[in-house]
Amino acid sequence: MSPREQRPALDEHIATRLLHERVLYRKGRAVLALNFRSSETSTNGQPVFYNEDIIEGTVQLLGSKNVERVTFQGKGFVVTPDVGAENVFWSSEEVLYTSLASASLFQRLIGKHFKALTGSHSWRFSLRLPSQVTVRTKKGMRYYPLPPSYRREFSTGELGYQLAISAYRGPFRETYNLAVPFIYVPRCTPEYPLWRITSEQTGTTQAEEGYVDISPTGPRNIPAGSFSTVEDDELPYVVRQQSIQGTVFGNRRVLVTLRALYNNPPIFAPDAHIRVSVTLESDDSQVLDLLASESCLQAHLEQRAIFSRGQDYADTLSRASLIGERSPNIGPMRHRVLIQRKVELCLECPQGVCPTFSFPGLTLQHFIVIQISASGFFVPTIKQIPPLRLAIQIVTDSNLP
Repeated sequence: MSPREQRPALDEHIATRLLHERVLYRKGRAVLALNFRSSETSTNGQPVFYNEDIIEGTVQLLGSKNVERVTFQGKGFVVTPDVGAENVFWSSEEVLYTSLASASLFQRLIGKHFKALTGSHSWRFSLRLPSQVTVRTKKGMRYYPLPPSYRREFSTGELGYQLAISAYRGPFRETYNLAVPFIYVPRCTPEYPLWRITSEQTGTTQAEEGYVDISPTGPRNIPAGSFSTVEDDELPYVVRQQSIQGTVFGNRRVLVTLRALYNNPPIFAPDAHIRVSVTLESDDSQVLDLLASESCLQAHLEQRAIFSRGQDYADTLSRASLIGERSPNIGPMRHRVLIQRKVELCLECPQGVCPTFSFPGLTLQHFIVIQISASGFFVPTIKQIPPLRLAIQIVTDSNLP
């Protein structure tokens, strides 16, 4: 199932909704049913809903006996891996029927319930998804946008939503419960101002604000290991730079600087093609020829899910392809000659990928990871050259004003 990037027009959205029918069976007989429509287009897929959608449908009691209470509930929850318990952050419940409503005060006191349902009955329901929820944090109650659904394959951790109906049949009979999971896809727009990048990108400690404002016209001389912006063909870019000192073929010491340029603001939509310009600089042309090859210079799009108890999972969404190489650019560097190799990388942001978000209990981040790995080039103090990580934001609505 691949959720669409944007919510379609209202008329089209309603006309194309698919009817979902879920039935609970006991001893080969249908006892409870839930019918509703969603934006999913495949009969085999899970129901899909968008921002502030209204979920409408019917609850059916099918030939059941002695039903004293029927409820309908929608809820959102986070399940931490290896823990299993649900942390519910949103819940909306409606009582469709209760036999207590028709009982007298004396009958309630003695616990005798009258007019328990028998046979087939149906009720209509209507539930509007909220645009935001209130969550208790260490700093008190805070508002958060309703987060998207997320589930990692082969993991018990998830952020999920479900519709549930329950038919209570007394303390000595089985309660009929039917739960239907659904997928929520919010319309995520880029953060503002547009020249905002996260504090993790800049290496600052301004976690309270969560971002640092960067001028679109930054300096051209960029210290190694820092973030800034430059102008290239009158277009702003984010620059990330890393210097690596090692030995080539075991006997010659070299200094290589890797510089990556990518869009500023670093915001992309699903199904987008992400281009990264990578420049390798050194005074040794042999090591540049070695490292600038597609087998040695590799990149991939990474998705990291971080749960509240520190569980950190990284998944590769796509791998980069080398789409071109510019001619070497030679310039002076003190008494040596600085040689450059410029390589263009292209990564595809998969359709249906979960957008970037931060929510109590689960944070989802996305990075472009560039890795140098070449036999014959070693850094004496470490086993593997640390990758260059470029933080990006994936949104479902990338339209900028």
